Amino acid sequence: KATTALFVVLMFVFSCTKENVSPDLDAGNDVLKKADAAKKVTKTWKIHDSSGTMGFIPSETCETEWQFTVQGTGHSTHLGNFTVQNFACTLGPPNFEFVEPIRGILTAANGDEIHTMVLGPPVEGVYHYVIQSDKCTGRFENAEGFIDMWGEFDFVNGTFDLEGLGEITY
Repeated sequence: KATTALFVVLMFVFSCTKENVSPDLDAGNDVLKKADAAKKVTKTWKIHDSSGTMGFIPSETCETEWQFTVQGTGHSTHLGNFTVQNFACTLGPPNFEFVEPIRGILTAANGDEIHTMVLGPPVEGVYHYVIQSDKCTGRFENAEGFIDMWGEFDFVNGTFDLEGLGEITY
């Protein structure tokens, strides 16, 4: 019996060959990406309040000479307290016609960002923003969705006070 056991052990030891085995790291990433995609959930996104300043300023980054800017703060579901920056290149006075969509960045207190873009002109006072999923960061990386914003724009004093409702998937 001891001889049989020794024979089995020796067969096992000598039948194995040493191979250099490298894991396929890309295959593991694909599995993780699929798992992350399966975890995404669509939720209601409400911006309770967002206010700040806005105006037309001379631009150093636009091909045109003017830029529309918005800076403010707010509070919403998923973001909590956030800062907002919107910007778009415009033609100069007197009409300040937009030559590109308004783009925005909403930054949560922890630094996670949702990037947005306004689609078209407002309809009945509502601005329709879509999420630019390829630019979002942190827990919002690859997020999808939209937010409709409405409220007061005071172009005389350069202020805004808005709220919004939409959906976000992340």
